[in-house]
Amino acid sequence: MRRLRFLAAVVLAVGIAGCGIADKPAPMAVAPAKPLPVLMFQPDTLDLGQVAEGKAAEGDLLLRNTGSVPLTITDIQTSCGCTTGMPGQRLLPPGGFTLVHVRVDTFAKQGKVDKTLWVSDDQGHTAMAHLLLRVRRNPHMALSGRSLFDAPCASCHAAPARGKATGPEIYAAVCVMCHGIGARGGYAPPLRGRHDAQALAGLISNGAGNHYMPGFARARGGPLDAAQVRALSQWLASLH
Repeated sequence: MRRLRFLAAVVLAVGIAGCGIADKPAPMAVAPAKPLPVLMFQPDTLDLGQVAEGKAAEGDLLLRNTGSVPLTITDIQTSCGCTTGMPGQRLLPPGGFTLVHVRVDTFAKQGKVDKTLWVSDDQGHTAMAHLLLRVRRNPHMALSGRSLFDAPCASCHAAPARGKATGPEIYAAVCVMCHGIGARGGYAPPLRGRHDAQALAGLISNGAGNHYMPGFARARGGPLDAAQVRALSQWLASLH
């Protein structure tokens, strides 16, 4: 009898222990750490502060090679011609870094400005950084003699219009960066909702009387011929 009681106790203990093991929650899986980009800015956003219009906004970004082989910087691109970047050195050893000096021409800019810079290397890696600044309006810039159609501004506000024939093409080429997507406004006022094509043609051709919105007609020194002005103004007038 004692032997039977002992065996029953053993079976019960094993059963309880087994239930405890089965009911114990499985350990949480730990996600592997996301690898760092090989070519990267640290940090990837640089606040250049507030500057008066006409004064260059300048600063330095730190660019690092986090990989195990040397990298050579082969290309630097920016979101517009007014922004430039110059690395201190182009060859980066493993773990090495360099400073990239950035400069933003603030002519004809006002308020909050966000520019982007991309750097590529010979191994196909790319790093991107944002440049933030606030431009304080300078009334004296109207007398500077500068124009949006002079370098470096012409690379964004004039040259892209070449060969464009339809309203949407022309708008995307030389208007959207100021007047916003769909002509809803951005740095400059919205153009959507103005349904007088003739009035729009006059504004586009002759400008608003300031250096922020000069006349875009060729007769005023701008990039658009008569057909382009007509196509652009008619398309804008059709927007609701």
